[in-house]
Amino acid sequence: MATVNPFEPGGKTIQILATTTSQVVALTPDTICNQLLVTSHENSGSGKPVYFRMSTTDPALTVTVPSATAQYALIAIQDDIRTYTIPGQCSPTQPLYIAAITESGTAEAYFTAGNGKS
Repeated sequence: MATVNPFEPGGKTIQILATTTSQVVALTPDTICNQLLVTSHENSGSGKPVYFRMSTTDPALTVTVPSATAQYALIAIQDDIRTYTIPGQCSPTQPLYIAAITESGTAEAYFTAGNGKS
């Protein structure tokens, strides 16, 4: 039987104020991390989710809102907390690059690298 450990933060949390333009931030944890805890809060009343991508190798990462044309994007739903697996690992010497965008208005999204499940 597999054991699922609760999420343990591996460093600081970073905020992205997502807009309709893709923007990227670098999150550098204090320890080696395999998971990313994500939550989103509506800011402007739009009720739109935050779409994001993550990479440990691409500091020029971008994300596009999915439409009839498929896009690479994960979804941070408003007032929800989810844990996502990082592709590879991030660490004090290997930041995690996160690109975020929203369909309209602005939305706050928070990202914390760590290990375990929420």
